[in-house]
Amino acid sequence: MLVDRWKWKKVNDTRVMNLDEGQLHRTTESGEQVCWVKLNGHLHALLDRCPHQGAALSFGWCEDGHLVCPLHRYRFDPVTGRSLDGEGERAAVLPLEVRADGVYLGREVVGLRLFGVDIF
Repeated sequence: MLVDRWKWKKVNDTRVMNLDEGQLHRTTESGEQVCWVKLNGHLHALLDRCPHQGAALSFGWCEDGHLVCPLHRYRFDPVTGRSLDGEGERAAVLPLEVRADGVYLGREVVGLRLFGVDIF
């Protein structure tokens, strides 16, 4: 039987854990660019591309609790990815967990389960 589940991968860049409030950082995780931002004391991860025209969000800045795209200044909520401007686009927000041993990014995967055992 095919099942949906989360696969968690530890982020190797330790700078992610030490971001200051409002600071942005870019990493590559599993071949994709990720924009990290710390706002209101919480760490957030988004795919590092604006859904409007593909600019790198990590080259933007934070303003009033939102991530601002450097190209057209669209503002995105880092929790939901919702844009406050433009055509109602959403930036892709990635699930993350902060654990005692580091930060983990989650990816939804489809796996195979046979007789109650996850094969992959």
